[in-house]
Amino acid sequence: MHCECHHEPNTERGTVRVTISFDAHDLTLHRTPFGFVAELAGTQTSGAVGAPALPRRVIKVAVPQMEWPTSLAIENTQCVLVTQEPTFVAPVQPLQPGVDKRASTKYQEEKRPDCEPSCRRVRPNEPSEFPEPFPAPPVVPPDARLYEEEIRSPRPLARALGIEQAGLAHLALIELNPLRFNSEGLLELCTRFDLVLTTSDTVPLADKRAAQKELEQRLGYEIDPNRIAPLPEPVITSSTHAKRVYDIARVEVVNPDLVIDISKRWPTLELSSEYLIITDDCAWNEATITRGAAIPGMVAAFNKLASWKRSRGITTRVVTITDIVGGRYGSYRSGARDLQEVIRRFLQDVVPRWGVSWLLLGGDVGVVPIRRVAGAIEGGIGVGAVDPPADNTSFWTGSFLKMHVVNPGTWWSGSSSMNVLVNPASGALIPYDGTGASSATSPGWYFTTTNSYATRTTMPTNFVRVNGPASMVNASLQWLYQWNTLPTDLYYASLSSYVIAYLTLSGPFGMTFTLPYVYFPEHDWDALNNGLYGQYNSSGDMDGVVLNTDISVGRAPVDSAVQADTFVAKVIAYESFRSPATGFSLDGNWPRRLLLASSDWGGPTWIASTASFPPADNQYHHAAGSQHAIIKLAAAPNSFAFDVIAEISDSDRRVIPYDEAVTDGGRGWHFARSVADLRANGISIPLPPFGIIFFPLPSPWIVVYGAVVEVSPPNFLIDSSVQDSSMSDQEQLREQLRTELPGWDRVSRLYEDELDLTPAQAVAAPVQHLTPNRLEAALNAGPHVVSLSGHGYDGGCCGGSVYMASGLTNGYQTFIGYADSCLTNQVDSNDAFSEALVCAPNGGAVAYVGNTRFSWISVGDNFQRAFFHRLTAVRQIGLLNDSRTGLVGTTGFNPVYERWAIFALNLLGDPEMQLYRSGRVRRVTVKVSEVYKRGPIVVHVEEVQPPIPIPHPEPPADVLVHIRQGERVLTARTDGNGDARFDLSGFARGDIEITASHSDFATHRVDAIITGSDWVRGTVLELSHREGGAHRSTVRMQVDGSERNFVASSERPDYRLILDALENAFVARQAIELFVDSVEDGGVIERFRFSEGEPTSAAT
Repeated sequence: MHCECHHEPNTERGTVRVTISFDAHDLTLHRTPFGFVAELAGTQTSGAVGAPALPRRVIKVAVPQMEWPTSLAIENTQCVLVTQEPTFVAPVQPLQPGVDKRASTKYQEEKRPDCEPSCRRVRPNEPSEFPEPFPAPPVVPPDARLYEEEIRSPRPLARALGIEQAGLAHLALIELNPLRFNSEGLLELCTRFDLVLTTSDTVPLADKRAAQKELEQRLGYEIDPNRIAPLPEPVITSSTHAKRVYDIARVEVVNPDLVIDISKRWPTLELSSEYLIITDDCAWNEATITRGAAIPGMVAAFNKLASWKRSRGITTRVVTITDIVGGRYGSYRSGARDLQEVIRRFLQDVVPRWGVSWLLLGGDVGVVPIRRVAGAIEGGIGVGAVDPPADNTSFWTGSFLKMHVVNPGTWWSGSSSMNVLVNPASGALIPYDGTGASSATSPGWYFTTTNSYATRTTMPTNFVRVNGPASMVNASLQWLYQWNTLPTDLYYASLSSYVIAYLTLSGPFGMTFTLPYVYFPEHDWDALNNGLYGQYNSSGDMDGVVLNTDISVGRAPVDSAVQADTFVAKVIAYESFRSPATGFSLDGNWPRRLLLASSDWGGPTWIASTASFPPADNQYHHAAGSQHAIIKLAAAPNSFAFDVIAEISDSDRRVIPYDEAVTDGGRGWHFARSVADLRANGISIPLPPFGIIFFPLPSPWIVVYGAVVEVSPPNFLIDSSVQDSSMSDQEQLREQLRTELPGWDRVSRLYEDELDLTPAQAVAAPVQHLTPNRLEAALNAGPHVVSLSGHGYDGGCCGGSVYMASGLTNGYQTFIGYADSCLTNQVDSNDAFSEALVCAPNGGAVAYVGNTRFSWISVGDNFQRAFFHRLTAVRQIGLLNDSRTGLVGTTGFNPVYERWAIFALNLLGDPEMQLYRSGRVRRVTVKVSEVYKRGPIVVHVEEVQPPIPIPHPEPPADVLVHIRQGERVLTARTDGNGDARFDLSGFARGDIEITASHSDFATHRVDAIITGSDWVRGTVLELSHREGGAHRSTVRMQVDGSERNFVASSERPDYRLILDALENAFVARQAIELFVDSVEDGGVIERFRFSEGEPTSAAT
C-alpha cells in the first residue's frame, strides 16, 4: 500500500486528502479445497467467522493541530476485476492458540545430540524435538447469510472508525477494504482512490443522552449523568512526555508531516522522578495487603540502578511498598480491594506530580503483584437442544440450565468451585452456590450427582446446574479458569479508567466522525462492579479499560538480592556498552547480530501402513487389490492449505489432488464420512451467484484413490502446501527489519521448515534446521536481538527450556528477546522461560517480551512487527511494547483476540533502556583536566573513532556530563568544542564519578580523584636543591607508608624558611607536616608545622 497526503486549508474548514494505492501484483489467490484464499500485501483478512475472508487495513490519518476530523468522502476511485468468473473465497475461521499439549509443569530437558537428519521431517515412531500443538478448532463452513450480505451490500471501500488523540494531535481512524465482490460474485481490487477528510475547529461531539442509554443497557444499571463526559484528552506531564507522544504519533500515521512537536514549547521543569522503581525487602500478600517473608538487599540493589539512571540525567526514585501502604506519600489503602489497587492509586497520585514516565516493578509477582483480568476466549458453553446435554453444551429446561462440563477450553483444569461462571454478553457474574440457596430469581450454580441435575453435591462433577433469571442464564455462558485469566502489568501503565459509549456510526456507511462520551466507573477496570477485572467481549470493553499507556512499565522478575544485582548489572552493561566484570567495551559487532528462530505451528504428519482394519490414529490401511487406501488421522485437520503426499521413495513424492467426486478408477482424495462410508464428507450450500457450493468438512478419515503404487506407499504425508506460517511470519519480519533497521545485518536463522524457503529467501541469510543444541549455541554466541516463533509453554519454545536459559554463557553480551509464542512469559508460575533468561547469572537476556498466557496464531505476529516498527521512531523498550495498545481494531481479527494479546504481552526489563538500532554503537571517551579543590575543571568529551576513522569529526555537543561524590551532584552539557565546565569548590578531596550520556551514544563513566590542597605528615628522606637548574627544591618524604615528592618553590617569599624547616626535620629525623596544593607527587609546599597547632609559616 502506498499513501500520498495533501492538506488543503480554506477560511472555514480544511481538507486533508490522502491518495491510497494498491498494486494488483501484490494480490495472490490460492486455490484450496475450501475455496480461494486471498492475500494482499500490507493487509489482513477479516470478517466474522463463517464470512468470506477478505483483506482489510486500518490506517490513522493526522489532521492539522487543534482541528478535528468531521467527515470522510471517497473520490477518484479506480478498480480492476481480478477474476473473470464468480469466485468463492474461503470463510473466516476461528483462531488456534499457539500452545502445545504438554502440561504446564517444570522439567529439566536433556541435552540432545546435534545431528544432521537426512530429511527435516520426523518419521513415524521417532520422538519429536518440539511440542505437539494443541488440537485446533474445527473448520467452520460458510455462512450463506454473511456471503449474501457481502455481495448484496459490499463493505465500503473506506469508512470512519473513530478519533484518537495523541497530545494536541487528533487522528482519524479509517478502515480500508480494497478487495470486494461485485454483484456478480467477481472479485474487484480498488487500486487507487482518494480519501478526503473534512476538518473543523469544533469538536464533533456525539449525543450524550444516546450515549447514556447505550451504556446503561450494556452495563445493566442506571448511571449518574455527572459521571459521563466527552472522551478526555491525554494529559501531558512534561516535555519528555510530549516528545514521546510526538514520536509515537509520527510513526503510526500515514501523514507524519501534520504531527507537530509540542515538546519544544513545554517549560523545562525539575521533575521529582521521571523514573520510578517500586520494590521492597520482603514479599507481600496481595489479598490481605500484609508483609510476607523478608528478602533483604532488594532495595539496595535497585538503588544502584537508580544511581546509574541519575548519572544519565534522569531523576529517579526508589519507593518501597511498605511506604506506599504505610501512607508515607498519601492515603491509598482505605477502600482498596487488594494491593494492586493500592499501588495503582499511588501511581495515579504521583505520576502527574512527579512527572513519572518510566516505572520499573522491582520484584517477581510475590513482591509486586500483577493484575489478573478476564479473557473473552475459551471456556464457552453454548445452549443446545438435546436433553440431557452433550459434552460441553447446555440445555434450558424452562426453569434452570443443565450444563455438561467436560473440557470447554484449552488446558481445562477440571471441575472446581474455584472456576468462575459468567454471561459473556453482559459480563454478569453467576456465583458459585455452596448452600443450594440459588433460585429462578437468585442466580447461582452448583454441582449435581448425575445427568438428571436434581441432586446437589459439593463434590466436583461434570454436571452443573445453573439457576437464575432466563435473561441471564439461558444463554451461552463462559467459564473463567487459570488459562483464560490473563496476568497483566498494563494495570499499572494505563492509569485512566472509563467505558466508551459505542454508538452506531452516523452517515452513510459510517462516513462521519464523532468524539464519543465516556463513563467513569467507581472502581477502575471493574465498571460492572462484580470483582472481576478487565471484562470485554466482541462488542468491546465492559469494565473501563483504556487501551492507552500513561507511563511505560517493565518488570524485574527477581526474588532475591542476588538476582536483583544480576538484573541491574545487565542493564548498566547494556547502556554503557562495557562489561562490569572486565571493564572492557563489548564486542563492536554484537549490536548487529539478529537471531530468528521458528518451530512449526502445524508441522507434517507421517502416516504409516498397517495391516489392521480399521487403522489406528495416523496409520493407513490398503487392502490387497484395492484401488484406494483409507487414512485415519488423530484429529481432523483445520487448515485450508495442506497436501496429501504419497512418499513412494525419498526421491519420488507425489502430491495427490483433492477431488470430492473421485471413486475407484480415478485419482484423488477427499475426507470420508466414516471408515464404512467413503463418500465425500461435506455439505452442499446454495450460495448465489456461486451456485451450489460443496464445502468439505474435515474428518479424521481420508480416502485416497489412484494407482497401486500411490495407494500403498511406505508412507503418506499430510503436509502444508505453503510455508508454515511461523516461518513465513519470521521471514516477513526479516524483510521489515532489513528495510527499517539495516544496521542489524548479521542475521542467523534457525527454522524447522527451512526446506520450504523460496530460493531467494534461502540465500538471504545463513539458515540451519532448528534443534535445541543449535538454539543454545546461537544464544551463547551473543546475539543482540532474538525473535522466537512457534508453539510454547511456560518452560520454553523453539527447543529452548528453563534449564537451557539458566545456563547460558553469553556474558554481558545479552539479548533482547521477543517470543510470539504461548506462556513463555508466565510470570505467575514458579519460574518461566522468560524469567530464567533475564535472571541467568552468566548471560541470557537483558529484556524479554512475551505472553503470560496463550498467543493466537496469525494475531501475535502483527504485534511483533509493530513492536520493531516503532523502533524507527523511539528506542526505549517500554515504548516499543506500548505499541501493542494501538493495534486494537487494526489486525482484521476479532477484537477479543487483539485485547487478549494487549493484556498478555508483558515486558521483563528496564522500560527506559534504549535499544541500539544501528550497526555501530557510537561511544565517547572523557578527558579531565587537573582536578583541584579550588578552581574550575574542564571535562572534555570526544567520540571514539570507528576502525575506519571519520575525517574531521564534529565534537559531541549537548552531551550531559554528571559528576557525583556521595550526595553531591553537578551536571553540565558540552559546548560546541565538546567541553563541559565545573567548579568543584563544594567537593572534598577523594574519588568522584564522571558520567557522559547522550541518546546517540553509549553511556560512559570514568573515575577521577580530587587532589586539592591539604596537610600531609611524614619524615624527610631526601632534600634536593635546584634540581636540574630549576629555581626550586624537591623533598622526598615517607607519607602513609609510601614515598612522595613535593616541591618548595624559590618564587615564594618564605622559600628559605621552608628549606630550613625541612633541613632541621631531616637532621633531627623529626616528623613534619606540610600544607601542599596537591597531596599527589609534585604538590607545591605552602606551609609547614611540627605539631598539631598553628602553622610555623603563615605564608599564603
